Amino acid sequence: MEKEGLFMMNSFFQKRPHRKWTWSSPDGSTTNEIDFIMTTRRQLFSDVSVIARVKTGSDHRMVRGILNLNVKLERSRLMKSTLRPPRALIQGPETFQLELQNRFQCLEDCNEVDDLNDKLVETVHAVGAKFCNTRRRITQKLSHHTLNLMAVRREMKLHSSTDLTAYRQLNRQISKCMRRDLRNFNTARIEEAIERNQGSKVFARDLSARKSQLSKLKTECGNIVSGTPEILSEIERFYGQLYTSSLEPHASVSNDPRASLIRHYSDNILDVSLSEIRMALQHLKNGKSPGEDGITVELLKAGGKPVLEVLQKLFNSVLHGGVTPEAWSRSSVVVLFKKGDNALLKNYRPISLLSRIYVLFSRVITNRLACRLDDFQPPEQAGFRKGFSTIDHIHTLRQIVQKAEEYNLPLCLAYVDYEKAFDSVEIWAVLQSLQQCQVDCRYIEVLKCLYSRATMAIRV
Repeated sequence: MEKEGLFMMNSFFQKRPHRKWTWSSPDGSTTNEIDFIMTTRRQLFSDVSVIARVKTGSDHRMVRGILNLNVKLERSRLMKSTLRPPRALIQGPETFQLELQNRFQCLEDCNEVDDLNDKLVETVHAVGAKFCNTRRRITQKLSHHTLNLMAVRREMKLHSSTDLTAYRQLNRQISKCMRRDLRNFNTARIEEAIERNQGSKVFARDLSARKSQLSKLKTECGNIVSGTPEILSEIERFYGQLYTSSLEPHASVSNDPRASLIRHYSDNILDVSLSEIRMALQHLKNGKSPGEDGITVELLKAGGKPVLEVLQKLFNSVLHGGVTPEAWSRSSVVVLFKKGDNALLKNYRPISLLSRIYVLFSRVITNRLACRLDDFQPPEQAGFRKGFSTIDHIHTLRQIVQKAEEYNLPLCLAYVDYEKAFDSVEIWAVLQSLQQCQVDCRYIEVLKCLYSRATMAIRV
């Protein structure tokens, strides 16, 4: 404990003997203090005590610690919430959209993309707080019958052997009821997931109470670190090396980062229309985690035409100006454990929580460039293309194998598995490929601005 800087908080506050013991022997005659609260910041605790009235069916008593929190310092974190429109707002959003439209009138003279994006987020947050629920509904897993039995157990007095026998029987009954309630709850969630056409991964993620929190990491030298500063330092080193370009761009890109417009095969590009934004917004999935701004897809959809008009002005300013809002370049990253050694950072998948407004803009640009990019793809490229499937290539390989066996010809098949394939893509190579696909330079400038200013903050 001294090596790790931990303090046993039970010993810092004087209590009477009957308020200190946390474990009782099966015969009820022997007690001992074996449960403790340990921390590295002892100044946060104002008291540590044992709660005797809480009965959970265990031979241990609950230990309670009272914390002193700086409310002013933590206010922004405590107040920050994810706004999700309730069902009534989605069915009749006229009042919500009317108030948004009145608030958006002050944005007519706003032309800077950063100011326009910040005021859009601020307005949607302010109006949405009046109409929207802050969190999803919490579903009760246990039935009222089970909760009533637990209430009876809390009020039981254990003064005799008869009381102890009744207490044990009640514990067994409560355990049986809890297993039944949890089984019914999981069955209902499975049926709901099937009706909504959701995958098994979504269902398993909703039911899982386990969080893949980084408690230790193995460094490049093979040493194990468990302290938060050391873990953050190792994360910074790992992803700094991963996202750093390892190849120099070709001369055609470095010497000519912005060619003349005529070389990009377009004299004029159309403004982003409301129908484009509406179609892209409809294809975004609900229930996704928002970025730092806290704006969800559901909130943008509930905003209707007033939100679409402000988004249209913002997207056109970004597209024609070639400069993106700074908020779009910031992302919060959570790392999820995949498989293998949980002490190796390479076995974690980084998930970036981006601004939903930026995701919507990227969907609009993707819809515009999809046809042009698809025309420049060779027929050998079957992955990540609409109308193509890797099954076609598997069928082709099987035919090649059959012909090689039929004519007794030598055949070699090579399979290449890239480690961190998507994370190791060179940005300059992507921009060069877009130039070769005759994409207008203004789209390329927007992408270059996004990637050159990108920053990430990892949550551990």
